[in-house]
Amino acid sequence: MPEHDTATNSAARESSVPVAEQAKGQRGFLLSILGLIVGVVAIGLASIPAIAFDKPLPNPFAEEQQEKVEPPAEREGGVTLKYKSFSVQFGGKAVEKKPDPEPEPEVAHDPVRWFTVAAIGCALVGIVIAGVGQLRERHTPVTVAAMGCCVAAIAWQYLVVGIAVGVAVAVCLILLVAIGSALGG
Repeated sequence: MPEHDTATNSAARESSVPVAEQAKGQRGFLLSILGLIVGVVAIGLASIPAIAFDKPLPNPFAEEQQEKVEPPAEREGGVTLKYKSFSVQFGGKAVEKKPDPEPEPEVAHDPVRWFTVAAIGCALVGIVIAGVGQLRERHTPVTVAAMGCCVAAIAWQYLVVGIAVGVAVAVCLILLVAIGSALGG
Protein backbone atom coordinates (compact mmCIF):
# COMPACT_ATOMS: atom_id res chain seq x y z
CA MET A 1 0.00 0.00 0.00
CA PRO A 2 2.73 2.55 0.74
CA GLU A 3 4.04 2.05 -2.78
CA HIS A 4 0.61 2.85 -4.19
CA ASP A 5 0.42 6.12 -2.18
CA THR A 6 3.84 7.17 -3.42
CA ALA A 7 2.83 6.47 -7.01
CA THR A 8 -0.39 8.42 -6.54
CA ASN A 9 1.43 11.39 -5.00
CA SER A 10 4.03 11.54 -7.77
CA ALA A 11 1.30 11.30 -10.41
CA ALA A 12 -0.63 14.09 -8.68
CA ARG A 13 2.49 16.27 -8.60
CA GLU A 14 3.14 15.74 -12.29
CA SER A 15 -0.43 16.57 -13.22
CA SER A 16 -0.60 19.62 -10.91
CA VAL A 17 2.47 21.34 -12.38
CA PRO A 18 0.99 21.76 -15.86
CA VAL A 19 -2.30 22.97 -14.34
CA ALA A 20 -0.47 25.65 -12.34
CA GLU A 21 1.49 26.75 -15.40
CA GLN A 22 -1.68 26.83 -17.45
CA ALA A 23 -3.41 28.97 -14.83
CA LYS A 24 -0.45 31.35 -14.79
CA GLY A 25 -0.46 31.50 -18.59
CA GLN A 26 -4.18 32.28 -18.68
CA ARG A 27 -3.91 35.25 -16.32
CA GLY A 28 -0.63 36.40 -17.88
CA PHE A 29 -2.24 39.38 -19.62
CA LEU A 30 -4.82 40.34 -17.02
CA LEU A 31 -3.07 43.24 -15.25
CA SER A 32 -1.40 44.54 -18.41
CA ILE A 33 -4.68 44.55 -20.33
CA LEU A 34 -6.46 46.14 -17.36
CA GLY A 35 -3.80 48.88 -17.30
CA LEU A 36 -4.32 49.44 -21.04
CA ILE A 37 -8.09 49.71 -20.61
CA VAL A 38 -7.69 52.19 -17.74
CA GLY A 39 -5.27 54.22 -19.91
CA VAL A 40 -7.74 54.37 -22.80
CA VAL A 41 -10.50 55.44 -20.39
CA ALA A 42 -8.18 58.16 -19.05
CA ILE A 43 -7.53 59.45 -22.59
CA GLY A 44 -11.29 59.50 -23.15
CA LEU A 45 -11.85 61.44 -19.94
CA ALA A 46 -9.16 63.94 -20.97
CA SER A 47 -10.25 64.53 -24.56
CA ILE A 48 -13.95 63.90 -25.09
CA PRO A 49 -15.46 66.37 -22.54
CA ALA A 50 -13.62 69.33 -24.10
CA ILE A 51 -15.28 68.43 -27.39
CA ALA A 52 -18.68 67.57 -25.88
CA PHE A 53 -18.94 70.79 -23.88
CA ASP A 54 -17.67 72.81 -26.86
CA LYS A 55 -14.78 74.31 -24.93
CA PRO A 56 -11.45 74.55 -26.73
CA LEU A 57 -8.44 73.08 -25.02
CA PRO A 58 -6.55 75.82 -23.23
CA ASN A 59 -3.10 76.78 -24.44
CA PRO A 60 -0.77 75.60 -21.68
CA PHE A 61 1.93 78.03 -22.82
CA ALA A 62 -0.27 81.14 -22.64
CA GLU A 63 0.53 83.64 -19.93
CA GLU A 64 -2.23 84.59 -17.54
CA GLN A 65 -3.25 88.23 -17.74
CA GLN A 66 -3.91 90.03 -14.51
CA GLU A 67 -6.42 92.84 -14.26
CA LYS A 68 -5.05 96.27 -13.43
CA VAL A 69 -6.46 97.57 -10.19
CA GLU A 70 -6.00 101.20 -9.24
CA PRO A 71 -4.84 101.59 -5.64
CA PRO A 72 -7.30 103.42 -3.43
CA ALA A 73 -6.61 107.07 -2.69
CA GLU A 74 -4.60 107.53 0.46
CA ARG A 75 -6.19 110.91 1.12
CA GLU A 76 -9.75 112.02 0.92
CA GLY A 77 -10.55 115.40 -0.58
CA GLY A 78 -7.94 117.82 -1.85
CA VAL A 79 -6.71 118.14 -5.43
CA THR A 80 -5.34 115.24 -7.47
CA LEU A 81 -3.19 115.77 -10.55
CA LYS A 82 -2.94 112.76 -12.89
CA TYR A 83 -0.77 112.21 -15.91
CA LYS A 84 -0.92 108.72 -17.47
CA SER A 85 -0.03 106.35 -14.61
CA PHE A 86 1.45 109.04 -12.35
CA SER A 87 -0.73 110.94 -9.87
CA VAL A 88 -0.09 113.49 -7.13
CA GLN A 89 -2.57 114.56 -4.49
CA PHE A 90 -2.45 117.85 -2.58
CA GLY A 91 -4.39 118.50 0.60
CA GLY A 92 -7.21 116.47 2.05
CA LYS A 93 -7.28 114.27 5.09
CA ALA A 94 -5.89 110.78 5.58
CA VAL A 95 -8.25 107.86 5.08
CA GLU A 96 -8.29 104.99 7.52
CA LYS A 97 -7.20 101.83 5.77
CA LYS A 98 -9.36 98.80 6.33
CA PRO A 99 -7.89 95.40 5.67
CA ASP A 100 -9.51 93.63 2.74
CA PRO A 101 -11.43 90.54 3.75
CA GLU A 102 -9.92 87.37 2.34
CA PRO A 103 -12.06 85.89 -0.40
CA GLU A 104 -13.53 82.48 0.28
CA PRO A 105 -12.16 79.74 -1.92
CA GLU A 106 -14.55 78.77 -4.66
CA VAL A 107 -15.26 75.28 -5.90
CA ALA A 108 -14.90 75.11 -9.66
CA HIS A 109 -18.13 74.40 -11.47
CA ASP A 110 -16.43 73.83 -14.81
CA PRO A 111 -17.24 70.22 -15.83
CA VAL A 112 -14.18 70.01 -18.09
CA ARG A 113 -11.95 70.65 -15.08
CA TRP A 114 -13.56 67.80 -13.15
CA PHE A 115 -13.14 65.49 -16.13
CA THR A 116 -9.47 66.50 -16.31
CA VAL A 117 -8.98 65.70 -12.62
CA ALA A 118 -10.72 62.34 -13.12
CA ALA A 119 -8.54 61.63 -16.16
CA ILE A 120 -5.35 62.34 -14.24
CA GLY A 121 -6.48 60.15 -11.34
CA CYS A 122 -7.47 57.35 -13.71
CA ALA A 123 -4.14 57.64 -15.54
CA LEU A 124 -2.19 57.40 -12.29
CA VAL A 125 -4.15 54.27 -11.34
CA GLY A 126 -3.43 52.86 -14.82
CA ILE A 127 0.29 53.51 -14.43
CA VAL A 128 0.32 51.64 -11.12
CA ILE A 129 -1.68 48.72 -12.52
CA ALA A 130 0.54 48.48 -15.61
CA GLY A 131 3.67 48.64 -13.46
CA VAL A 132 2.46 45.82 -11.22
CA GLY A 133 1.43 43.89 -14.33
CA GLN A 134 4.94 44.26 -15.75
CA LEU A 135 6.50 43.02 -12.52
CA ARG A 136 4.22 39.99 -12.27
CA GLU A 137 3.53 39.10 -15.91
CA ARG A 138 6.52 40.40 -17.86
CA HIS A 139 4.52 41.30 -20.98
CA THR A 140 6.39 44.40 -22.11
CA PRO A 141 4.50 45.46 -25.31
CA VAL A 142 1.12 45.66 -23.59
CA THR A 143 2.65 47.36 -20.54
CA VAL A 144 4.38 49.98 -22.71
CA ALA A 145 1.12 50.66 -24.57
CA ALA A 146 -0.79 50.96 -21.27
CA MET A 147 1.73 53.34 -19.73
CA GLY A 148 1.90 55.34 -22.98
CA CYS A 149 -1.87 55.85 -22.92
CA CYS A 150 -1.75 56.89 -19.28
CA VAL A 151 1.08 59.37 -19.83
CA ALA A 152 -0.70 60.77 -22.91
CA ALA A 153 -3.83 61.32 -20.80
CA ILE A 154 -1.83 63.19 -18.16
CA ALA A 155 -0.02 65.34 -20.73
CA TRP A 156 -3.06 65.71 -23.02
CA GLN A 157 -2.94 69.51 -23.33
CA TYR A 158 0.75 69.53 -24.10
CA LEU A 159 0.32 66.60 -26.48
CA VAL A 160 -2.38 68.39 -28.49
CA VAL A 161 -0.35 71.61 -28.68
CA GLY A 162 2.73 69.59 -29.69
CA ILE A 163 0.84 67.81 -32.46
CA ALA A 164 -0.50 71.13 -33.76
CA VAL A 165 3.00 72.66 -33.80
CA GLY A 166 4.40 69.52 -35.44
CA VAL A 167 1.79 69.62 -38.20
CA ALA A 168 2.49 73.31 -38.83
CA VAL A 169 6.25 72.65 -39.08
CA ALA A 170 5.66 69.68 -41.41
CA VAL A 171 3.47 71.78 -43.72
CA CYS A 172 6.12 74.52 -43.82
CA LEU A 173 8.85 72.00 -44.64
CA ILE A 174 6.74 70.44 -47.41
CA LEU A 175 6.10 73.88 -48.89
CA LEU A 176 9.80 74.77 -48.74
CA VAL A 177 10.77 71.51 -50.46
CA ALA A 178 8.11 72.05 -53.14
CA ILE A 179 9.25 75.63 -53.78
CA GLY A 180 12.90 74.56 -53.80
CA SER A 181 12.28 71.79 -56.31
CA ALA A 182 10.20 74.10 -58.54
CA LEU A 183 12.92 76.76 -58.56
CA GLY A 184 15.83 74.35 -58.91
CA GLY A 185 14.38 71.90 -61.34
